[in-house]
Amino acid sequence: MRATPVPAHDHQKLHKNFTKHHPFCFLPSAFCLLLSAAASCRLLSAKLERMETKRLASQLRRSYEGQAWHGPSLRELLEGVTSEQAAAKPISGAHSIWELVLHVTAWEQAALGFLEGKKYETLAGEKDWPPVQETWQAALDAFGSASHALVAAIRAMPEEKLNESAGGAEYNFYFLLHGVVQHNLYHAGQIALLKRAL
Repeated sequence: MRATPVPAHDHQKLHKNFTKHHPFCFLPSAFCLLLSAAASCRLLSAKLERMETKRLASQLRRSYEGQAWHGPSLRELLEGVTSEQAAAKPISGAHSIWELVLHVTAWEQAALGFLEGKKYETLAGEKDWPPVQETWQAALDAFGSASHALVAAIRAMPEEKLNESAGGAEYNFYFLLHGVVQHNLYHAGQIALLKRAL
């Protein structure tokens, strides 16, 4: 399929606009248009980079609450779940909904700590899978608080920080924070399956 040619008068108009802002460009109009397009692409790329923390914050928030493309968010999945249902293990060898909530909360709190300057450490044992101790409502409240705090911290962070090592880890904050979003959605799928199995 052949592209529709741009009328000659449009080329002239674009060249006139470009040379108006670049008075020292005496190159052929087509070449000047290429320079203009390249400059526009660089400006757009820089603008998109400045928006990355906002996009990350939005994706994390959507994984917890609000409109998510994949389906129900974690908060939606947890609505109406009783403490008895949360503690149940309808699938042999699988974690309970309660344990999954504590696990996801632990990683959101850890990510927030790294953003605030704490040294990176891989969560293991009870730090990775905290035991059920407090009430179900307390677990839900802690999860909501961790999600909101992390979203706020990502929104406030400078874009350059995304390229910095995450608390001394081998990867940067960009990788870590995208990982947190993916981690939330992974366990959201497990919670959805556990609810069906109850």
